[in-house]
Amino acid sequence: MRWWQRLQRWWQTRGKVPAERRAGRFFAEKLAEAFRREPYRLLPWYDEGPKDPVQWRSIVRKMLAEPTVKAGLLQKVAAVASLDLHVHPAHPDRRQDRQAARFVFDVLTQCAGGLRKICEAILLPALLDGYSVAEKVWMVQRRGPWAGKIVLRDLKAKDPSWLRLETDEFHNVRAIVSADGRQRFEPQDFVILRYLALYEHPYGTSDLWAAYRAWWTLDTAWKLRLLALERFSQPLLLGRYPAHRSDWQSALEQALREARHAGYITLPEGVEIIPLTLAGRNAEDFAQAVRDLRHEIYLSITGALLHGLEGLRTGARCLGEVHRSTAELLVWHLAQLVSDALNSQLVPDLVQLNFAYADVPRVQLVGVNDRELLASWQVDRGLLSMGLPLSRSSLYLRYGRQAPLEPQDQLPGERGCRGLESRGDSCPCADVADQGVSRRRTLQA
Repeated sequence: MRWWQRLQRWWQTRGKVPAERRAGRFFAEKLAEAFRREPYRLLPWYDEGPKDPVQWRSIVRKMLAEPTVKAGLLQKVAAVASLDLHVHPAHPDRRQDRQAARFVFDVLTQCAGGLRKICEAILLPALLDGYSVAEKVWMVQRRGPWAGKIVLRDLKAKDPSWLRLETDEFHNVRAIVSADGRQRFEPQDFVILRYLALYEHPYGTSDLWAAYRAWWTLDTAWKLRLLALERFSQPLLLGRYPAHRSDWQSALEQALREARHAGYITLPEGVEIIPLTLAGRNAEDFAQAVRDLRHEIYLSITGALLHGLEGLRTGARCLGEVHRSTAELLVWHLAQLVSDALNSQLVPDLVQLNFAYADVPRVQLVGVNDRELLASWQVDRGLLSMGLPLSRSSLYLRYGRQAPLEPQDQLPGERGCRGLESRGDSCPCADVADQGVSRRRTLQA
């Protein structure tokens, strides 16, 4: 082709757009117009979590609106709050130490909200934001056996948005400062807990950080699912009009839009509407995506998944027990965090303000499974029958039993055994004791 022929062809097609480009431009314009009219707004593609703590706290509050996040968090906090509170005196043989332990037990269980409020004030903000700051509110007891003593009236969790922790170069908290920097408070007036403080970071790590990506994607999946339900729950309406009546197109499109809302339409003769049902797997795909994302969120918070699944399946009970024991490890970890915070920041104040010569008792949150301890009880009974002495305090801790704080609080175990013997029944304690004595005599001989 010569140069003037190419110039002539370019001159003829200079203002025209190929059919493929025209179709692509038309589709892009229609898609942009649909998104402008559509009330749904999709989140941008997930990249990474926010670095700003203020922005992260606002996101965490939104995450609580997701039922899976709320169920996982409340399950962990409620599991810790439902444990039994045990207070062990520093020296069980000293009356002053036993009295201090009894006082600490009564104060922690009779303050505003009891142990449940204490666990919520310490744990819930720490799981959400990575750390918690709870203020100690004191008062003088007016009545009862502890009248005149200083007791804990309430433990109030403070919003981290209006305070910050001032630390030194070793990440030790030196003061609690308000957001505007005008007020400074002593750390001794608060109970501070840091959750998963990697490298002793003062602000810890939020428990929802691992669930952030799944929650972000779940929000987008739900909006796309609702959009698909709106678009494809009704059949596609196909309108036809005569080719020579092109002026009917705009009126027919307006009628089709009204038919979506009203459910019926009236048309003149010559216009035809054909409903089409589009087959697809969109509903099942969206349902599976939402299900997988919710499972991922629940697993990241509770540490196990199978014990929280719905439905019945062969063999699911035994597998659920294994997963539940795995989830109990996280509950044990949280219980130890609360116990350590109470033992180091609250119990010493209670004892030092009210008892001059008593040592500080130790608080422990205990939850035991009696069915699992049955094997340990058989082993300990066998050791006693062999004459091996065991520690009484360690047995109290292992079996999750509270030692009697006063002599009158002790159950008459020996009297109960004598009652069995008076009725002619054999006492297992006596058998174990006799076997132990005979075994010791044999060893001494």
